[in-house]
Amino acid sequence: MKRMLILSGIVVLMFIVTSCAKAPKCADADVKQLATEISGEIIINGILGDSTVEIGQKLNPDEPYEKELMGKIGYIPGSNYFYKGAAKANITDLKKCTSPAIKELLSSLETRSKNIQLDSIRMSSTDDKIKKCSCEADLTFDKTAKLPIKYEAQKTEEGKVRVEVHMDLTKAEKI
Repeated sequence: MKRMLILSGIVVLMFIVTSCAKAPKCADADVKQLATEISGEIIINGILGDSTVEIGQKLNPDEPYEKELMGKIGYIPGSNYFYKGAAKANITDLKKCTSPAIKELLSSLETRSKNIQLDSIRMSSTDDKIKKCSCEADLTFDKTAKLPIKYEAQKTEEGKVRVEVHMDLTKAEKI
């Protein structure tokens, strides 16, 4: 009887372990949330990268960090020019700025990025062995544009979900 009870316990434990070891699903709440947050940051960085002169004009050259950032993005103070081949402005760098104009710009972009959602979510492939799924979806933002994206979700050894997003901002279309 004890052997039967132990064997039953092992079977139940194996069932629990194997059911937890499956790949995440494209529409899982945590996968969608991560894919949406990452997509928002990619879009903001794309907008910022295309706005180097505008950003350079808003930076305060009297603030040491902002002056350093001007050099990083290749902005020539007091002009409408920047050095070609310089790094593009990104949200991580700009969050460290103290300039009110930069803070206002970031606030505006972050508000717009909160209106992002995933629609038409589709699973392209799944591999339970490595706990990974590949997905496609339409990313809609501001209810005025949509962008096809691809993303992958994979469970780590610790059981957390890791998401990687791929998109081409030039494929956005108005809706």
